Amino acid sequence: MEVEPIQELSLRINQLYNHPDPTTKSTANQWLQSFQKTNEAWLTSDLILKSNESSLESKLFAAQTFRSKITFDLDQLHQPQRIMLRDSLLTALSFPSIASTKVLLIQICLALADLSLQMPEWPTVVSDMITKFGKDPATVPILLQFLTVLPQEIMGNSKIRITNEWSSTQSSTLVSDTLSMYLSAQGLTNPIKTQIFICLSAWLRAGEIMADSVGTPSNLNFIFGALEDDQLFEPAVDLIVDLIHETQEIDDNMQLIERIVGCLITLKPRLIQDREDPDKMRGYCRIYVEAGEWYTPLILRLSKGLRQRKDDQTIKQLVEIYANLVETIIRHLHYPDDLDSQTGQENDDFRRFRHEIGDTLKDCCHVLGAPVCLRRSYDIILQSLSDSNAKWQDIEAALFSMRTMGAEVDEGEDEVLPLIMDLIPKLPFHPKIRYATILVLCRYTEWTNLHPAGIPFQLQYISSGFEDQSSEVKLAAAQAMKYLCRDCAKHLVSFIPQLFTFYQTVSSTLNQDDINEVTVAIAHIISAMPLPEASQAMVMFCMPLLEALQIVLNQNLPGSKELYQNLRDKFERLEIFLSVVKNFNGQLPIECFKTLEQSWLIIDGILLRYANNLKTSETVCTVLRRGLDFFGSLCLPLVPSMLDRLTISFQDSGSSSFMWITSKIVTGFSENRDANLEASIADAFEKQSGYVLPIFRSASSDTISDVIEDYIHLLTSMIENYPECLICSHSFKASFTILLASLEFLDIRILSTSLNYLREIVGHSSLEIFEPSSAATTKQRVVGRISEISGTQKQPPSAPIGFKRKLSQPIRELIGQNGYLICDVLLRRALDENFPEDLVSEVILIFKLMSENFMHSKNNNNENFQNLSGTSDNSTKSFGGGRFDMNVWIVGCLENMSERNLSLREEKRSLILSFKESVNQLGLTQGLTSSCNLGDVGEVGKRNGVLIKELILNLIKICKKERERERARERFS
Repeated sequence: MEVEPIQELSLRINQLYNHPDPTTKSTANQWLQSFQKTNEAWLTSDLILKSNESSLESKLFAAQTFRSKITFDLDQLHQPQRIMLRDSLLTALSFPSIASTKVLLIQICLALADLSLQMPEWPTVVSDMITKFGKDPATVPILLQFLTVLPQEIMGNSKIRITNEWSSTQSSTLVSDTLSMYLSAQGLTNPIKTQIFICLSAWLRAGEIMADSVGTPSNLNFIFGALEDDQLFEPAVDLIVDLIHETQEIDDNMQLIERIVGCLITLKPRLIQDREDPDKMRGYCRIYVEAGEWYTPLILRLSKGLRQRKDDQTIKQLVEIYANLVETIIRHLHYPDDLDSQTGQENDDFRRFRHEIGDTLKDCCHVLGAPVCLRRSYDIILQSLSDSNAKWQDIEAALFSMRTMGAEVDEGEDEVLPLIMDLIPKLPFHPKIRYATILVLCRYTEWTNLHPAGIPFQLQYISSGFEDQSSEVKLAAAQAMKYLCRDCAKHLVSFIPQLFTFYQTVSSTLNQDDINEVTVAIAHIISAMPLPEASQAMVMFCMPLLEALQIVLNQNLPGSKELYQNLRDKFERLEIFLSVVKNFNGQLPIECFKTLEQSWLIIDGILLRYANNLKTSETVCTVLRRGLDFFGSLCLPLVPSMLDRLTISFQDSGSSSFMWITSKIVTGFSENRDANLEASIADAFEKQSGYVLPIFRSASSDTISDVIEDYIHLLTSMIENYPECLICSHSFKASFTILLASLEFLDIRILSTSLNYLREIVGHSSLEIFEPSSAATTKQRVVGRISEISGTQKQPPSAPIGFKRKLSQPIRELIGQNGYLICDVLLRRALDENFPEDLVSEVILIFKLMSENFMHSKNNNNENFQNLSGTSDNSTKSFGGGRFDMNVWIVGCLENMSERNLSLREEKRSLILSFKESVNQLGLTQGLTSSCNLGDVGEVGKRNGVLIKELILNLIKICKKERERERARERFS
């Protein structure tokens, strides 16, 4: 290598580290990244690394270059050169200037480790390194560094393919014996001890050595003893935690676990001594948490007899520990005395802490039993009530603990909970206590369902919470009312008259969120009622809301913020009733139609006057959606009127909600069709399309994404339920431009909806091809779905074939005009790194369907694959009046995008060439003549589909792999 290139490299490195100009730094960085990919980088890095004149920055770059090239470009070296590279790196490690510089030592050890894992000819790497560097105390740090990074690279470097079968029982034993020998050696410095601990942790985490080989009595004494040394504390904690983690197979490691637990017990004096040192207490906490998590099955196994052996004095001590822990946790749950002085952040932190420590309280319940823990909380409240100096915090903390224990309390508990419920009327009327009490009732509603005697008092207590001045208490009351009515619905049916009066009273005083919770509660009770009474209750609760809407209409007020909010509040409550009560399995009596008709007249008037407010129109459409589900077929006479109003409202407001609800109508009444309904749906679709298309042409697609998404939903509903209304309409072809645009979106919802609609088009059942009825064969064949019907073989009727042809012709013409564009956008998106992986299979399925259903014919005057222009005009071919050639589109798109999107690596070029050859071998470029058997068309399509599927999958894998390589190079650089 000439001196001048090395000087230029040194100059670029100096610019990267020291030049003040960011542009110069960036240019230097790009140059260095490009240099690392060259073949010359091997020798240049070796010269720099071993030169005494090279700067630290230059040597570091050389070491990093070795690691990068060993990871990504090792195929540039043949086997003899790899051995020379290994020897050169081993020599570099012996240089004092490198061994004494930590950052260089780490990088070269990483490079050597990565190289060794890819050298099957070096199976003795561990023993060789121990022999070379493990005998001289001066070179032991080199060995320890290498032995540390070797298992780390095995676990963490997914960019290399490990081909060296170096791992063996002998290697693991050699490593553990060597490191244990070092631990017992005299005169070890703290840095060496630290490195030994780190190395042992690395091998444990990689699973390359057994825990019992590390956890020998002498090693454990040394490791736990290291906790007394401030310099060794953290690495010792890490090693202990890793050792405990590796003993999680309790039965296989029982002897070692006993030794570890013994060492944990001996730490008790240290806990007392270091309790004021937060860093050390955090380390001790890590150790005990790790032991608690992994030894939980053992603890539970040993705790099973705690309550049965209560006379055992040893067991009593353990039970008392957990019992005391319950009281300790409850004390920690106390609100601070100076609550008003707390900042918002402090309040948030305290609330978070309460819920986290509550998990420990649940564990205590599991060990002691819920009745024991509940009794502790109950006794605290009793004691506080009898103490005139007690604070509200004492009672509130005990109530909070009761709520937290709820998950561990059996619904049939009859020992303590009845006492608690009897105690509630005696509690003070402090807002915090009322809030906590109401939430206790909320937590135990399932228990209350089995103990309904207390429902009247609970209902009264919760209802009184709505009269409290505290918004927090009102919120708790709303939540408790919802769960009480949901879980105890059958017991509350008789309370409906009182609840109606209560509901009317609080409707004007509660905020919208709270009244919505109460609405949910009432709706749960109605859903538990038999049908006649339930329908009457629905009318009783919903009619006042409808009457309030009618009053707004009669006032004929201009739109305002307050008016729109009032409308939305009423509609939200209607929506809750409809969604919670459901539709009684479609058994609503015909008398309900009158209520439905009245409701629609009011909604129709609201839309006529106020549809321009987008939020209001969205809420109204949600109510319509629930109403359609609730009333079902009773809505049929009103559907034409609904569609007219929705279409007009969409044209007036531009709100896509009206298209969304139109698509729900299309889907919901696909089985109840008649001529009038079908005509109404077709008319609504045509008119709404006529409004969408101009919007799309005049606005940026990303500014009307909601309109596009809901329109694609409407298109999908049409093709799935009323295909003839869509495919035979003027909007079918015009709307395809919107579909192509929607495929460019990043939003996964829009993408998924668009791909689903495209799949419905290219795989539509009308594209299935049948043998004509006069054919000699009696086999039924379908393109892409060829099957022989054994036993009875029958011809498909002629009428459906005519109907299918009526639909298939527009589809074939549409795909013939847009096939190249479809392939182009799908390929670009599927190969893009931002494309959702969940949708790749959908793209492949679309390609498969297109390849099966859109083949070229012999009468096309096809150019061969070598003369592809890749343009949409020259890449489309004719077939039966349409113009399409799937294979030509695919290859044309790939060749056109290779300069823009795909790497120019040879494997991608060869992939395209292999596809062309496969197509030629199958005879797919020779065309399909009129004499072709239609079954042969299907077979050819299936073979073509397999080829294209393999092509797309391979392309995606290649592009993904290339992106990962480039990102990894950037990180290494």
